[in-house]
Amino acid sequence: MAINWRAYDHIPLFEIYQAAYLWVEMEPIHRTHAELVVHLDPGVEQMMVLIIENTGGHYCKGTPILMQSCAKRRVTRQSLIQMAQKLGEKPKFLFPETRDEDEGKARNKADVKSIADVESIVDVKSMTEPALNRDKPLDPRKKKTYLLLIMALCKKSGIDFNERAVSKTLVGMINRIGGRRTEATIREILEELKALERELEP
Repeated sequence: MAINWRAYDHIPLFEIYQAAYLWVEMEPIHRTHAELVVHLDPGVEQMMVLIIENTGGHYCKGTPILMQSCAKRRVTRQSLIQMAQKLGEKPKFLFPETRDEDEGKARNKADVKSIADVESIVDVKSMTEPALNRDKPLDPRKKKTYLLLIMALCKKSGIDFNERAVSKTLVGMINRIGGRRTEATIREILEELKALERELEP
């Protein structure tokens, strides 16, 4: 599902949920707070937490509270750029130079309102974006972003990377990282998380 990145080039303020969708390269879906609670993609929710934490906000515990009090909070483009630089990321909606030529001309013609649930969003995205195809490796930048999301979720849930409980968190995101749901894959990702944590230490 192609995103018209140019449509977001001159927006000075983003609602947090919009920035989170765009960061993980998904078209923002306009919903009410109640709908966001039910239909929000897990990866987007975790990205929202990361944005809130890295732009001077605070984490709102619990999904419903997060959605109602934080989803519509606004964050400046400059704050998002500073966050991206801190994380070593270059999301396409903030950095035009990272886009392919055809992406700048693309238009998203899909009726996103017809997507009924998160599973449908994931299915459509996996069919239309080669980077998420299980048979192809994920782009290193995207992989690091997803690892950061997992790390943030684990820390907020009080889960240590050495604990068995972390596997419950990882299983839901392994397909996005380009692996399979096996014990070996989980152990491999745990090691990557530990290495990433050491890398981010001041």
